[in-house]
Amino acid sequence: MKITPDADSCNGNLEVVILQNFKWHDFVFRMHKLYNRTHLSVQNISSRSVQSIEVEEITGSGSIHVQAPY
Repeated sequence: MKITPDADSCNGNLEVVILQNFKWHDFVFRMHKLYNRTHLSVQNISSRSVQSIEVEEITGSGSIHVQAPY
């Protein structure tokens, strides 16, 4: 299983996989694609190469906001 198939351990970047608008059952039903390395072809799943990320909780909503420079 390779969650970030394009990751390069020598380039100094962090590969981040982003799941947008996913419910727990979406993840469960598509988990087989993770093992087949085809999960990045699923709608609302993407991968980004970043040098840093910032994670903060949005006050009052219980949501988490992640921001990374592209």
